[in-house]
Amino acid sequence: MRPAQSKPAVLVLSSQVGRGAIGGSAASFALQRMGFPVWFLPTIILPFHPGHGPVTRILPDTESFSAALDDVLKSSWTDEIGAVLAGYLGDPVQAHVIAEFIAELKRSHPTLTVMCDPVIGDSGGAYVPQAVFEAQRDVLLPLADIATPNRHELALLTEGTPTSNSDLVTLARRLDAGTVAVTSAFAGEGRTGTLLVEEDAAFLAENETVEHAPHGTGDLFSALLLAHRLDGRDNAEALSAATSSLVDVLACSVAAGSDEMLTVAAQEALVRPIAVIPTIQLPAK
Repeated sequence: MRPAQSKPAVLVLSSQVGRGAIGGSAASFALQRMGFPVWFLPTIILPFHPGHGPVTRILPDTESFSAALDDVLKSSWTDEIGAVLAGYLGDPVQAHVIAEFIAELKRSHPTLTVMCDPVIGDSGGAYVPQAVFEAQRDVLLPLADIATPNRHELALLTEGTPTSNSDLVTLARRLDAGTVAVTSAFAGEGRTGTLLVEEDAAFLAENETVEHAPHGTGDLFSALLLAHRLDGRDNAEALSAATSSLVDVLACSVAAGSDEMLTVAAQEALVRPIAVIPTIQLPAK
């Protein structure tokens, strides 16, 4: 049983890098710094972000990945797990393995929170194989209590062409998921928006765009949002807190000239950000 007053563990199923703070590597540190125990099973291991150059990919075979999740289910510690964060997939079959694991775990833990960060693309379009794209859309997103696509991923997933935040709200509600937080939403000139969409309400957080931001912002935001939700904050409060911390981490990283997010150097911002990014509720449609 989980000790009284302790925070629930989060099982992170995403990419791991040797250098840098992206994917599960970024999410795990942020969650731990915010007081959450982390169980981390990588879907793929990379020496560094592929945006820095060619990388060798270490991909666990399906049998081993499935067996590892079975080990979790058979363990005596499943009561510790309060949430699953599913991010980057190394192979489409992993989506089915993860879905089966979540379904089984939810039978004994019906309050389990599932976050899906469908890492599939950016402004240049999809950068994962079609099979991975379809697995995220058809297998994992329907299980999500919270989904965190960026604007471009939301458009790909819903086959939409959004030109405004109103369009994004419509598409987010079309997505087969629970609460949807859309990063890289529309905002004023020189600003960046993050949109959080509920069934009957939507909230927007805007901040000044941090130029030359390093990779991994979506991964870090997802972890921060999940942590604040697990801590009991409502969606608007969680959106504000997560965005505020992200802005501070990015500002620190850019000021230092780093090509990676300096989550360790800026770790105080994860729990006590200086920035205060408010949210506004959008008009009901």
